[in-house]
Amino acid sequence: MEIIDWMDTHQGVVMGVLTFVYVVATILILKANYNSVKEMKKSREEENRPYIIVYFESKSNGPVNLIIKNIGKTLAKDTRIQIAPDLEYPDSYPLSKSNLLNKPISDIPPNYEYKAFVGMSWDLKDKHDVYPIYTANVSYSGVNTKNYYNEEYTLDLNFQSGLLFLRERDIHDIAKDIHDYTKNSKRQLKSIDSSLNKIAIAKNTENQEDNKKMFWIDWFWLILNGRDCCISIAPESIQV
Repeated sequence: MEIIDWMDTHQGVVMGVLTFVYVVATILILKANYNSVKEMKKSREEENRPYIIVYFESKSNGPVNLIIKNIGKTLAKDTRIQIAPDLEYPDSYPLSKSNLLNKPISDIPPNYEYKAFVGMSWDLKDKHDVYPIYTANVSYSGVNTKNYYNEEYTLDLNFQSGLLFLRERDIHDIAKDIHDYTKNSKRQLKSIDSSLNKIAIAKNTENQEDNKKMFWIDWFWLILNGRDCCISIAPESIQV
């Protein structure tokens, strides 16, 4: 009864406190809803954004490729890639001087990749049998948002040192087999042709010797038989 009497007496104070609690609770609910909506929006943007990754692809048969791939769901715009230290492979045309690493890539569609040959794995190691380590910085924007993204990747092949792997044959191996087969076939055909030429020359020489012997036999036979005949072909005109 005393509490009820006190509340009746201080009704204004009670209403003020209740109103304050209500306002605070409402603010907290609105803030929670705002954060929830913000997180949902951010999650949706992250789910539908482009996502560029850069890494080294090492094949079991030796080749190492630089891969630039968009694993996101939307188009990546104006992608710029910087690799430090400079990627001075392959020796004939270093990637550090290529357009891929010196000019922006205007568009990279989802699930699309650029592949550039770096070199053979055993050629990339230094005198201590260690691969060089590179850092790739990637910056790009999305087509549906004004956000600009930046990623950093470490390109390090040293983790695979000492690992055992099964060598896989690919189209390059098949091409090499065909090339070797063609080369060996040409060598064998050349050898056969040379042998046939030698046989032909030997046979021709043998025939000429036989013809020469037959000529002299006939000539001496005519002399022995005492026949007068005119030999129209002089011995020295015989082709040997």
